[in-house]
Parts: sequence; structure tokens; C-alpha cells
Amino acid sequence: MTGAEAHIIMGQAGYDTINKLQDNCEGVEIEMTVPFPHTVDCETRACAKAHEIISRRPDVEFPAPQGIIFYRTNQDIIPFESRFNGHNHATYTQCDISMSETNIIEEYKC
Repeated sequence: MTGAEAHIIMGQAGYDTINKLQDNCEGVEIEMTVPFPHTVDCETRACAKAHEIISRRPDVEFPAPQGIIFYRTNQDIIPFESRFNGHNHATYTQCDISMSETNIIEEYKC
């Protein structure tokens, strides 16, 4: 495997991380002679490392229709150990517009 392939497989990992992969994993050989993408060459890594992303394009917010809640939401799914009734996940949902929220504790089976 080349360093560039490992970079993509490992989710845009950096040079030092990929170097450690070969030392810490059995059967992994990485050919470091192939050019490895630097931070400026990898848009994903550059955005992840940036402290501030400056865009000339204005942010566009689409207004929610009047009286509609849960038009635009954030949701978290929180796993925990199974309880006496078999429930093992909590779902927390919050509306970005009205800040209404709902919590659901439920059983989740894969």
C-alpha cells in the first residue's frame, strides 16, 4: 500500500500517523516513496486543521414556515447498557427554530 492510499483509507491521516501504522501493525507495509499529499494538497485536511474558514459566499438560511416546529433539527442517539425493560438507547431531538425538544428512551435491535 502506498502512503497516499493509506492517507485516504485512514480518513485523511497525516504523515506521522501513517508512519506509526507500519510500526504498530503486523503485516502492513507502506511504500513511502510515492508522493504523499501535504496539508495544502488535501482539501479535507486543510479544512479540518483550519481555525477559521473564510468564504466569500454568504450563508443562506432558509426560513421555516410559520407555526412549524421540528422543521430543522439536531439529533443525538445515546447508547447505554440495557435496562430491565430492554431499553438501551436514548434519542434526544431539538428544533433549531423553536428550540422545542423531545427525549425518547427505546429498545434498539440490530
